[in-house]
Amino acid sequence: MDQLVGQNINRYRLVKLLGEGGMGAVFRAFDITLQREVAVKIMHSQFARRPDFQERFLQEARTAARLDHGGIVKVFDFGQDSGYLFIVMEYLKGDNLRKLMEGLRASGSWIGLGEGLEIIHQVGLALDYAHKNGVYHRDVKPENVMLKAEPSGLLPYRPVITDLGLAKLAEGGMV
Repeated sequence: MDQLVGQNINRYRLVKLLGEGGMGAVFRAFDITLQREVAVKIMHSQFARRPDFQERFLQEARTAARLDHGGIVKVFDFGQDSGYLFIVMEYLKGDNLRKLMEGLRASGSWIGLGEGLEIIHQVGLALDYAHKNGVYHRDVKPENVMLKAEPSGLLPYRPVITDLGLAKLAEGGMV
């Protein structure tokens, strides 16, 4: 999807490919209307072409957009444009938990016990909030926990769960 860099999807100019996974690719982008940086996840075309997936994706995006918790990435917008399904989220500068752990391991160190417990505690609170609102992430892993550059609790950063596009709505949950 690197060929999309420099193009517009709806009102979002795609600036840089940040990463690609099994479901889609995430870009750093610029919201032309609101004049701010955002992250845009574009679903792979094999999913976007399936009507059943389109409806499920839009339903999950609506639900994720209702979540309001400091430990969950904010969803600003979602939709379809030029055959692409996309979701627009808060752009979080910094690394994810996987990169932090790999960097520490390369230097021969590890996350201290207190820091590790605080990360688990904060991610647990965010997941609890999501679960109480009928959203189950289904893919919690260090790559999906961004470290937002703002102090939180005992940490010099805030762990923020991303990639709720893979969430599964609870039976009878919010629609």
